[in-house]
This record gives sequence, structure tokens and C-alpha cells, in this order.
Amino acid sequence: MKIIFIFQIALVMIFSGCSFNKSDNKECSIENKTEITSQTIEAIEKTTLSKDTKTKLDLGKVDEWSFNSRSKFIYFTDYGRYYPVEIGGRNSANYVLCFDEGNDNPKILTETENYVSYYCDQKAIYISKYNFDNHVFGIYKVQRDKVTALKEITGNMMYNIYFDDSYIYYTQLIKGNNSIIYRMDYEGNNCEIVLDISDDNIDIFAMMVYNNKIWYEYVNRSSGDYTNNISCFDLTTGENTKLKNGEIGLINNGFMYYTSCEEPNKLIRFNLSKYEDEVVINNDKILSAFDFYGDHILYSSGDLLYKYSDNENTPIFSIQDYFEDESYRIREIQCQDNRIFIKIGSGAFCQCIIEIDIDGNVIELIHED
Repeated sequence: MKIIFIFQIALVMIFSGCSFNKSDNKECSIENKTEITSQTIEAIEKTTLSKDTKTKLDLGKVDEWSFNSRSKFIYFTDYGRYYPVEIGGRNSANYVLCFDEGNDNPKILTETENYVSYYCDQKAIYISKYNFDNHVFGIYKVQRDKVTALKEITGNMMYNIYFDDSYIYYTQLIKGNNSIIYRMDYEGNNCEIVLDISDDNIDIFAMMVYNNKIWYEYVNRSSGDYTNNISCFDLTTGENTKLKNGEIGLINNGFMYYTSCEEPNKLIRFNLSKYEDEVVINNDKILSAFDFYGDHILYSSGDLLYKYSDNENTPIFSIQDYFEDESYRIREIQCQDNRIFIKIGSGAFCQCIIEIDIDGNVIELIHED
């Protein structure tokens, strides 16, 4: 059971861009530099980037619940902020939430060990976690330094958790079957089955609710190729439609943007009304993270952060300006309230969270392990 849980957590981390690659122990440090060096420019010249000039971004506001339900690395509430910190040392390290009220005395919430974070409503954040000692899996509300259970189950687990304005959706592993979608209210009550595929060969890996439809990503193990597919279930008509190969991502102005495990150098978007997709960014290196800032897409590739629009594809931040070690990467990008946050990491237990502006200047080093 523990192996299955770790595998599912890894899938969530891959989707949110926060997986860690194990390497030798490293010391993290960052300086407040504000320009891209000649070494960086050299690296940029060696990187070939192509753009489909026919693709007009026409960006709008990111769908509220698509943003809310995605796992993030920093959360803001009316009374403070939360972010992950490492505990346990290099031999037994794990990440837990830290509650920072801005008084230089952040509180380490050790009871959030093995957590995955989701929705934040300014008053609380919602997480899931598994207790390996008593085999209890649950969804919890975190307010200040208090963790309260909304729903707990023993022996089974809840995955692919998604929040909308009325319900918490999730799939549950029962006798190896990960193809049933449930929902409950925000008090953990009134639990009901929404979609029962009743097929032991179907594994759902991610989902979201948009335009009164559940869009879900799954693999059909009976096919033998383990290709990720997208389907949508209409909550009004009950119609379940298989659409295409693809993956769940972030919704912006009627398109779902995602990176593909099969083509990791591309950013693709899927039209949620026409059921058509197109390549937005085609890079010669792996595109590891992306987010939206105004009329730009910010994305990381290699050790560089770019801002991309209809008219430009410009590097704004280089890790090499801050870390000499080439193993550092920008693992996650988070844009909200006209602010930009990036998480940089190397190996399993070295990360730092910083805020930058749209030109790549460092505003604040928030935390480093």
C-alpha cells in the first residue's frame, strides 16, 4: 500500500512540476542579482526555439478552479502564508508545511508530513495526506497552525482531488479500481458517486470540472501502450465522451494548456469547445514548468525562465546567475495577483522559493533548504 501511495503522490508532483531528482547533497544559496550575464546569452544563442506564427494566444484570465485545485508551493491567506520546508535531515528528510505570519518565527507543521496541497480560500488551505502508522488517508483543512480532518478513510485512498464552488471531487482506490469519481461537500458530508466506469483496467490520473463537465485523464491498461487519454463526462446529460490522447493542464480562456510526457519539449493547448489541439511552444529542450502572467506565458526550460507572447520569446532569468552548480532547475512557476514566484531545486533536499518581477529581478528570497 505504501508503494502505491508514493507512486500516486509522484504523479501529482509530476503534474504540478514539483518532482525531485535524487542527487548528492548540495548547499543552496542565492544572491540578489538583477541581470543576465554574457554566459547566459551564450547559452541562449545555443538554444533553438521555434514558434508557430499562426497560433495567436488570445490569453485571458486563468479559470478560477483550475488555478485553485492545482497543487502549489506557496499559499497566501488573510493571516499569513504557507510553503514547504524540509525536516528530518538528509537521511530521512521529508517536506511539511510551514506557516509564516511574517514575524521571523515560522511554525513548522509536522503533522502535515506526506501532504499534497490543493485549494486555498484566503481563510484556509486544503490538503490530503496519508498516515503510514495507522493507514489512514484523509482530506484536511489547515487554518493557522491547526489541522482539521474533513474526511478520513482507513485502508483505501483518495486521489485526483479537485475543488469547485460546491463540491470536492476525488477518485478512490477500492480493490485496485481507480475508475470511480466521487464528490462531497466542504464539510466532508453527502458523499456520492458521480461517475462509475467499473473497469479495473482504467486508471484515472487527473481531472478537473469546467463548464459543468468533468474532464479526466486516464490510462487504459488493457490496451498495452499506456497512452494518456482525455475524456469528458457531462454532469447534466450523463454523456461520457472519449476525446483524444492528452493530459490535464491549466485552463485559460477556453483552452486547456498542458505539457505531454510523450513530447516534453512542447506546450500544447486543447480547445475545450472544438475538441482540437495545437502546439503553442516547441522547444529543443524539455519544458519543465509554465504559468500565465497577463498576456504572457512564463515557462522554464533547462536553466532559463522565458516570457512568451505573440510577439516575443525572451529569457528573463537564468539560474546560472545565482548557482554555479549546473544541476539546479526551475521546477515550478506560480503567478497570482500580479506576482511571480519560482521554485528552484537540485536533488531531493535542496530547494529555494523566490519572488521575481516580470524582468527577472529578484524581489524576495522567501525560503531555502
